[in-house]
Amino acid sequence: CALPILVARLEAADIAFTNLEGAIVGRYGGWPMKDTSVAGLAPEVLDDLRSMGFRLLSLANNHAADLGPGGILSSIDEARARGFTVAGTGASADAAAAPGVAECGGRRVALVALDSGPWGEHVYAGGTRPGVNRLRVTRHIGLPRDLVAQLERAAAEAGHRQRSETRIAVGFQKPGPAGTVDFFGVPVEPAEGACERWIVDEADLAVHEAAVGRAAAECDLVVVYLHNHHWPADWMVPPGWMREVAARLLRAGGDVFLSHGAPVLQGLELIDGKPAAYGLGNFIFHSGNRQVRRFAEVWRSALLTFRWRDRALTGIDAVALSLGDPQTHGDPNSSRDVPRLWTGPEAQSYLRAWLSRGFVDTDAWQVDDNGEIGRAHV
Repeated sequence: CALPILVARLEAADIAFTNLEGAIVGRYGGWPMKDTSVAGLAPEVLDDLRSMGFRLLSLANNHAADLGPGGILSSIDEARARGFTVAGTGASADAAAAPGVAECGGRRVALVALDSGPWGEHVYAGGTRPGVNRLRVTRHIGLPRDLVAQLERAAAEAGHRQRSETRIAVGFQKPGPAGTVDFFGVPVEPAEGACERWIVDEADLAVHEAAVGRAAAECDLVVVYLHNHHWPADWMVPPGWMREVAARLLRAGGDVFLSHGAPVLQGLELIDGKPAAYGLGNFIFHSGNRQVRRFAEVWRSALLTFRWRDRALTGIDAVALSLGDPQTHGDPNSSRDVPRLWTGPEAQSYLRAWLSRGFVDTDAWQVDDNGEIGRAHV
């Protein structure tokens, strides 16, 4: 197994980050909050991650609330008991938004973590309700005016408009966005042609910008993390609105922007000299869902290493990873589905394709292979 070689690279880092996509079963109890894809995890999962060298852990994602408030609190409790610095969830809205701060070789590293949905209100922290740190992102559908008028008439004829007006009047429902037609819960607005328009909640984003700014003033490095499931049609490409959010949070004081959501490795961008890795893909991925397992791209990823000196980025390394043996991808119980360093011409091609999907000067990068690792670096 090549895992020990990979672990050695993680341990060599001053601090290693990942996202825990699940809810720990612990002393606060909990119960499944949905019928399918419930990621309830034994605390020993954290022992495994700690033994690999990870110390900085985001808990902000769509599976964090799979066991309800009890799972949120148990995950925080069990992770901190093992020495992890965590962020992205909390016992209240303020606690979920608070940065986690790790001491690292005499320096302070902050993590600000958030999730953009789309999930139910029960997932997110509010007031004194435990949950996930939220960035609201909503979608409007744009259609030609004549189609919007047809949908508006259809909604009225079916009784939806009258029902909505009644629900708004008695306080069971909020009015839809101005300038849109509510077509059975979907905001539709006039446009030149069929399109999607994504709206980032400015109040939410301002709160996160302020949190990043405070962390930057108090710490030597700030890691900003966003978990996102508002995927574009091509899941290999980051959505435009997320690039704008990354720029805002990096300019607020973040030093690196990282993201998960789509289970694939998306592109990289440098924003004012600061890296934004829009989709880190998978690392450990034992999915029993055969529909997911058949996609080759979910079984390939990269380990990214960033180097800074006095807060200035001095280099990036990307090491190609294979997350399992292609011969066992149909067997969810295979012990060979573990991350390992990936070498050879295919690994080099994969890294070149990753660079070409990003927003960087590919001529400045070098892609090589020494027989042990496939590596892209700058």
